[in-house]
Amino acid sequence: IGDYAFFWSPLEGIEISDSVTSIGTWAFHLCESLVEINIPESVTSIGSLVFTCSHNLAIINVSDDNPAFCDIDGVLFNKSATTLIQYPLGKSGVYRVPNGITKLEKDSFLEAYQISGIIIPASVIQLGSNLPFNSCKSLTDIWYMGNSESWRKIGSAPWTDTALSYITGAETTIHYNYYPHY
Repeated sequence: IGDYAFFWSPLEGIEISDSVTSIGTWAFHLCESLVEINIPESVTSIGSLVFTCSHNLAIINVSDDNPAFCDIDGVLFNKSATTLIQYPLGKSGVYRVPNGITKLEKDSFLEAYQISGIIIPASVIQLGSNLPFNSCKSLTDIWYMGNSESWRKIGSAPWTDTALSYITGAETTIHYNYYPHY
């Protein structure tokens, strides 16, 4: 699937053929009616910004046999589940990044308007070079399981409450040393 292939398409669903090996940059950009996508085992390359502005996309499913990617609860990760690649923009509420994830890819939460909070484990040691929480208008809370010193080391920007509020467009507060009770 080439770059910009379905750019601004009224597409409601798509069945990706087993012959497709890559999905190009911005391939599903502005596909506002797209709610779910299934990525077959044949897709081993996914470009950047593939699902930006597809604000109703709630589930990204990946074939269990895919050698390059996987999904955990409808969120796209690399196969070894160490890098979160894309959070579906139509998912709402609080999202907990699974333990063991070490990187949030650049733009992985870009324009996730409906996410209100995110729990980030201390295993995350890298945030993508472009701010992963840019334009998350409802993101009011980030709970980080590490301390404030560790948090400052994982980003390429000053990750203060004020800076995050500017980036997200919401009044975002960072809570350090957070451990969920369960």
